Amino acid sequence: SGYMPNSRLTAARYETLGTTPPVNGQDGLPDGRLDSSSIKMACEASIRRLKTDRIDLYQVHWPDRYVPVFGQTLYDASRKREDSVAIEETAAAMRELIEEGKIRYIGLSNETPLGVCQWVQACEKLGIRDKLASIQNSYSLLDRRFDGDLNEVCDEYNIGLLPWSVLAGGLLSGKYRPAHNTATESCRFNKHPEYMSRWSPASA
Repeated sequence: SGYMPNSRLTAARYETLGTTPPVNGQDGLPDGRLDSSSIKMACEASIRRLKTDRIDLYQVHWPDRYVPVFGQTLYDASRKREDSVAIEETAAAMRELIEEGKIRYIGLSNETPLGVCQWVQACEKLGIRDKLASIQNSYSLLDRRFDGDLNEVCDEYNIGLLPWSVLAGGLLSGKYRPAHNTATESCRFNKHPEYMSRWSPASA
């Protein structure tokens, strides 16, 4: 779950539940958002796909508000959106899912110190502070941003890190090195050269 306009993943959730998605944008696909109804729908679709009755850790894939992601490291205030769903609404939907026994714990992803603090405040107000368990952010030898302010915040609130992109999209594996390039056409940076451009072999 997270903000994603014209999302094929969100469309697939509607298909899983056998419902018709609202049509948005030129591609005719629904937007992925973190409002209450979208959170509950996404959870129900996941439970059906997984053929289970409970999800141990339910993660917010990225915030509904604008944040720098996928290799972007600087905040651009001009990209801030006024229609962002409040964290309080997302957290309240999570509490309902916890009370219904559908999820046990909440995880964040691609968050900032500001976002983590707002999540802690929202969960404290809702009485589910102990359910905020983890954060999944990019972390590798090339991306050590977590070691700064975010590390302090997560340590203070006992939120564990689940790192993603520990090989910087495969760059640290060595397979893109010119001397012995073993990367095939299907490898991430060859197939998607715009992906995480900060660490792309073309510019790193």
